[in-house]
Amino acid sequence: MIDYELDEGFSIKDDKLAEWALKKIAENNQEKERLISIAKAEIEELQAKIEELNTQYDNKNEFLKYHLLNYFNTVPHKSTKTQESYKLLSGSLVMKKPTIKIKKPDDNLLLDILSLVDHEGKYIELVKKPKWAEFKKTLAINGNQVVDENGEILVNIETEDVPASFDIKF
Repeated sequence: MIDYELDEGFSIKDDKLAEWALKKIAENNQEKERLISIAKAEIEELQAKIEELNTQYDNKNEFLKYHLLNYFNTVPHKSTKTQESYKLLSGSLVMKKPTIKIKKPDDNLLLDILSLVDHEGKYIELVKKPKWAEFKKTLAINGNQVVDENGEILVNIETEDVPASFDIKF
């Protein structure tokens, strides 16, 4: 296949050159995919290495935390309502006391519960959301203005020029 100079003076003037350009685009796409495949393989290897390092150092830290907890249990430490702590130069050893907390149920279940107990609507909010896709079907463009189904100009809805585009299909 002939390779043409792709410079400022290049132009396609016949079917033969157009055919060459299509083949060249296909060739470029294959090369791009090949290189991307190599890059993705390297990324996978690096992700695996990251995972390995995370596991390795997390295990080392867990080992040290286990021994710090054993040490913590042997020294006198400050106690509050929610935690016990022991200060060191580089940080503190903190044991949070167990508590019970309320878990948020799924929204549908919560709405069911509130509809039974919240008679004043104190804990339920109604959210209005426009149905744009349905509303858009009733609109038309007149010049560069948007009008509704009654011909009224909607000044707050703008139009946008979408330029023509050229694509190649294989």
